[in-house]
Amino acid sequence: MIVTNTTKLLMEAPHLVKIGLQRGWLSYPKDMAFKADGTPDPVIEAFDEVTEQRHTPDLARKAYYLRDRGLSLNEVAAACQVPRGSVVYLISKGHELVLASQRKDIGP
Repeated sequence: MIVTNTTKLLMEAPHLVKIGLQRGWLSYPKDMAFKADGTPDPVIEAFDEVTEQRHTPDLARKAYYLRDRGLSLNEVAAACQVPRGSVVYLISKGHELVLASQRKDIGP
């Protein structure tokens, strides 16, 4: 087995934390629960995550139409109020939606 620096550090982590606690460099939160062997028992609370959908179909169509009119990617991102990195995805989804609606209109 090849032991990399990362693997070696992960194997030594419990010992390093123990040394840090003993020397006062680290501390646990005041309300931390501990197991019988003295190791911390983190309480992980599950929260229902509610995220708003920023990339709605209407927004995707808007991004596609704006880009089709000749606006730059930065201008489309600003108009749609989305990060610059996700505007290309949004434009491509808008293009897919426009093509799907055209196919539906032409269909049998």
